[in-house]
Amino acid sequence: MEKDEVKIPACSELVEPVLVLQGSYLVELAIARSLGKYNVPVFLLSRGEKKPPSSFSRFVKDTIFNPDPLIDKDNFICSLLDFGEELKERYGRRILLFPTDDGTLLLLAQNFDLLKKYFVILNDPQEKEILRFSQKIYFFQTLQNAGCTNFLPLTLFCEREDDIESIKKNISFPCVIKPSEKDINFSFHRKYNSKILLVENKDDLEKKLIDLLSENHKLMVQELVNPKPGKEVSWYGYRSKSGEIFGMTARQKRKSPQMGGTATFIETEEIPQVHLYVHQALKSLDFWGICEMEFMLDERKKEYKVIEFNPRCWLQLSLATEAGLNLPYLSYQEVYKNVLPKPIIDKKRRVKWVWVKEDFLRAIVKDRNEAFLKRLFKWLPQVLGDCVYAIHSFSDLEVTFQRILGGPERLLKKFGSSFHLWRG
Repeated sequence: MEKDEVKIPACSELVEPVLVLQGSYLVELAIARSLGKYNVPVFLLSRGEKKPPSSFSRFVKDTIFNPDPLIDKDNFICSLLDFGEELKERYGRRILLFPTDDGTLLLLAQNFDLLKKYFVILNDPQEKEILRFSQKIYFFQTLQNAGCTNFLPLTLFCEREDDIESIKKNISFPCVIKPSEKDINFSFHRKYNSKILLVENKDDLEKKLIDLLSENHKLMVQELVNPKPGKEVSWYGYRSKSGEIFGMTARQKRKSPQMGGTATFIETEEIPQVHLYVHQALKSLDFWGICEMEFMLDERKKEYKVIEFNPRCWLQLSLATEAGLNLPYLSYQEVYKNVLPKPIIDKKRRVKWVWVKEDFLRAIVKDRNEAFLKRLFKWLPQVLGDCVYAIHSFSDLEVTFQRILGGPERLLKKFGSSFHLWRG
């Protein structure tokens, strides 16, 4: 596929651009809007010929169309390298490139040796290898070996059937199964429509592990800490190459689905214990860049346990920007300017983030403990006021208009797919 001609300004005319690889359009929007506050030009790298929703943002300078890596990965990487070479020749330096979901991070990590000649991709301060940071097995084993057991849930790894008996003896029930390594096709999530599987007893555990191992999954079995709503918190932040750490915490008020799902409503809240644990973890990992860690409250010990690590920009990134922690711009400053200004975070201010459509479905449609109108009038004040929206922004209305105009087409495609499945 040939790229459309892109007008790249000369070095002396504008600041260096940042590249965003298409994955999650909510993350793409959050990065572009965060950098747009400082007039940093953002180029969106597509994965295929279709125009991405985030390309309508006024903060996206241009969209660079590339082959779909799921269909033609080699030509996709060649396309990135050609564009990277052009940028490096124009700007005289490597260009900062952000992945926007697990698939794009994995794609970049698998081709890191080729790409790092033209792009700066965060994660490894030595820039030798970044694939390990995208795999849960590296995260949990590194923390176990570093003695960070005070905030780790019991985690056992399963790579072959011989491991199952030992796991059955040591794990308590209920527990959860997760993939310890991800693949670019999200095969675990696609099959089970979830990031985790809940297991109630030993027989169920053995059966599920055998089935998953037969599909060549590498697995981990973890104690179930606390699945109750509102007991999960996130740390959002940045660790510099020299080891400086800036971060904030927020509580996940609602998720869909509640277990193993995505947060749809979040509110900032200062939780000192989580900051201490994150500092230990990031130092042990020797991580560089933007990341999120998720914790659950273990009510038996009144301590938080880490359950997830995202070494990239994530869905609710715009919440951090609104609270004063502009993580894409921190990266930009360190990579291009070799400075790292301390962000001013108002930790007393309670900022909310909501994915309106998904949160409406979660709070109003799925939760039927109260009458509909009572649920609705309880929900509305929560999503108004000092709130950041996943899609809508008054400073970027073109995106909202395009989503509204494209709504009927998306519904037709959805119902069309459902109809064909029903007929089949």
